[in-house]
Formats: sequence, structure tokens, C-alpha cells
Amino acid sequence: MIYVLGEGFHRMASNITLLRLNLSDNEELILEFFDEKISRVGVNRGRPFIDNFITLTFYTIFEQKRLKLLEDEFCRLISSLSDFTLRLSQSKDPFNVSLDELYYDLLNIDFPCILDEKLYVKLTLLIKILACIYLKLERRYALDFNSFCKFISNFMINEGIKLYSEYQLFKDKSYEFGHLLQLNVKNIYDYTTLITALKTLPLIDFKGSRILVFYLTHVIGILSECNFKNFDTPIDSHIVRVLRRMGFIKHFRASHIREGSTIFKEIQYLARQVFPEDPMKFYYLRYVGEVFCKVSTPKCDECWLFSLCKTFFKT
Repeated sequence: MIYVLGEGFHRMASNITLLRLNLSDNEELILEFFDEKISRVGVNRGRPFIDNFITLTFYTIFEQKRLKLLEDEFCRLISSLSDFTLRLSQSKDPFNVSLDELYYDLLNIDFPCILDEKLYVKLTLLIKILACIYLKLERRYALDFNSFCKFISNFMINEGIKLYSEYQLFKDKSYEFGHLLQLNVKNIYDYTTLITALKTLPLIDFKGSRILVFYLTHVIGILSECNFKNFDTPIDSHIVRVLRRMGFIKHFRASHIREGSTIFKEIQYLARQVFPEDPMKFYYLRYVGEVFCKVSTPKCDECWLFSLCKTFFKT
């Protein structure tokens, strides 16, 4: 059964300006919140250490200030998997370690197989791919969007496929690679190409790829000089919960949303109505979901959007 935006969608249409103003007026606070999220280090219930490590590894390619955090997370990851102590933390001053040295260690580390075997292999492959991307990527602080899309696309086709073959995992991403090859043959290097290329990475799906692009463009500020009109808003459980409680979708879980599904398209349409110049800003609703619209203990009286919320007027 497919659930689509209900009557709340039409009510929302008359409050588009109010919603946009609330989110835009608090933009600085929201971006600080997102920046802090990708600076957290350590194992916690809300942020599994593997997810944290993957995102930190990816973002450190573009922003060296997160280097120390990545080192700490690397040490925690290794210690979580085995008794192995990272040589890097013993023999070098962590504040004087270069990214080249760190990625060399990442590239050559052999993780002990304590994880689920398939997850272990995928994690190892992802780290090797990201390490190779860092070592090959030039002008990482002066990239324009099209150049970055072209680099990632060509790298995954020329190098990524070889690495996948070594680990016998190509069949897991064959559809994504097929789509990427089609775009590459047509010399198309746009948002669709970037999302497709990111989806060829191990452990990165359609949700994760869009979240990575959001952080790169809006939080870290890389690739920010481009037209965002055709970009998608990321969708996760926080966004879905807020929209459901406000009355814009009914009885829907984020885990049930598929790329290209009716509900996916409806949420993207709604995002474009709220932020026509930059639909990715609709993801600012995640702040509302994590700070106010909590799963068990929502803080409705403190929420900026209470006047738009169907659940608030029911309580």
C-alpha cells in the first residue's frame, strides 16, 4: 500500500511562507547543529561508531580540521574490533600527522574479522576507496561542482570497479555502476551523476548519498557555488516523523521509502514548494526532529512550528 501526502499538504500550501521563514531565520543555529553532528567522536547509541567513522573519513577528504577527530575515531574503531593498538597513535604526535600519512595507514590496515563477515569486507573496501580518492584528488579546496562530479564518476568507473572485483562485491552494486556508465558515456556530470557515483560506494544508499551531498554543500561549504534547484532534499526518520506529526504524510516509516516511489516524489515536491531555489534546505527539518519533535518526549511547547502542527492541536 502506498501512502501519499494527505489533506495536510493543501493546508501546508497556505503556510509555505511561514515554514520557510521559521527555518530560514534559524539557519545559522541549524547549520551549527549539523556541524557539531559531524564532529562527534566515539560510540554512542544515537550514532553507531561505524557510521561515524565512515562520515568522518569522507568529510576529512575536504576539510582537514576534522583530521584529529578522524584519528580518534580510527583508534576507537580499531579498539572496538580487537586489542590492536594503532601504531599511528603510539609513534607520532597526533596533531602533526598529515592526511597523507593517515590515509596511508587507512589504506594498508587489515581489519580483524570480528564484524559480520560481509560488513567487514564492505567496510574495508569503502575505506580503501576513500583513501584512494583522497590520494588522487587534487585541488580539493577549489573544485567546481562539474569537475568534482566528473572526477568521482571517472574514479569509480576506472578504479572502483577494479577494487570491487578484488573483493568479489561487484554484483551488489552492478545496477548503480550500470547507471553511472550510461551517464559517463553521455558526458553528463550533474547532480544525478554525483548521487549515482556516491551510491556505488559500499554501505552508501540513496539516503546516505543525499545526506553526504547536503553536508558537503551546506555544512562544510565545498561545491557550494552551483544551482541547487534540481537537487533533492535528504530524507531520514527525523524528517518523516516531523512530517507525519504535522499531518503531511500518514503512517509512514522512513525505512519503507524507496527512491522514485510516490512518497519520495511527494516529499521532494513539497521541499521545492518550501525552498524553490534550494530544496536541500528542507532537510533543516531534521533539527526540529532531533531537538523538539523527539520520538518519545516531544517538546511541542518549545517548537517553532507548533502553529503548523496537527498533532499539537490534538494534545
